[in-house]
Amino acid sequence: SSSRWQHEHVSGKSLFDWKYLINLASSEFPLRTNTELVHILSLFDGRNDIEIMGKFHLERVKYKWIVNEKTMSMVRTSELKEAPPFNYTIVKGIAYCLFSRAFVEYALTDERAKSLLAWSQDTYSPDEWYWSTLQFNAQFGPPGTYANIAQQQRFVPTLSRYIGWRSLYACRGQLRHNICLFSIHDLSHIVKRNELFVNKLDLERDPLAFHCMREWYLRRQQRENEINGTTGSFDIRPYTRFVNRLRQRLWSFL
Repeated sequence: SSSRWQHEHVSGKSLFDWKYLINLASSEFPLRTNTELVHILSLFDGRNDIEIMGKFHLERVKYKWIVNEKTMSMVRTSELKEAPPFNYTIVKGIAYCLFSRAFVEYALTDERAKSLLAWSQDTYSPDEWYWSTLQFNAQFGPPGTYANIAQQQRFVPTLSRYIGWRSLYACRGQLRHNICLFSIHDLSHIVKRNELFVNKLDLERDPLAFHCMREWYLRRQQRENEINGTTGSFDIRPYTRFVNRLRQRLWSFL
C-alpha cells in the first residue's frame, strides 16, 4: 500500500510540486506547524530521515510467513526463505519515515529495490524493515542516505517522530504493543519534544488528551499567523544540531 500511494505522488497525480513525503499513522499528531516543517526540512537538503534500529528478530525474514484467514494474523511456517536479492543486509526500522522525492522515485524504479520488495511479500511486517534496508545499503546508491551508514552499528536515530517506548519512557497513559498511548498527564513532556510528530494519541481512547493537544497546536499556529506567517520565536537550533551530528557521524552524503 505504501508503494501505491508513493507511485500516485510521483506519477503526476499530485497537485503539488513536493520535495519530501512523510507517511503518518492515524495515531500520530503534529508537534510543528507546516511553516516550521518547511524550515526544518530545508536543513535536510535532500537527506532522508529513516530510523535504523539495532535489534532485529531474524525469524521475520528467515522464514516464510502466511496469513491465518480465521484470525487474520501472520503465522510463521517452517519453510526457510532464500537469501535476500543482491545480498541486501536487512535491518530493522519503522514503517513511518521522512523520504526525499528522489528516494521515493528510486524505491519505485530501481530494479534492486523492486526485487527486494517482491522478496519481502512472504516476510513478517516488511514495512518495518524495507525502508530502513534501502537506506542502510548505501552501496546501491539510494538518494538521501549516507555513504558511511553501514559503520554505525546499525543504529541511526530519527527526528520525524517521538515514540514513548516502554523501555525508555515511564508512560502515564496506556501501553499498546510496548508503546505509550499518551494521556493528558504526558502532555507536558510531549510539547517539549523537538520531533516533528508524536506517536501515539487516540481520540477514542483518550479524547481529553487529543483535544488538549489540538488546542495547543491551534494556538501555536495562531501565534504564527499573528506575525505574518513567520515562525517567530521558533528555535531552529536543535534541528541544525541534529543534522550536523548526522553529517559528522556519517560523513559523506550520497
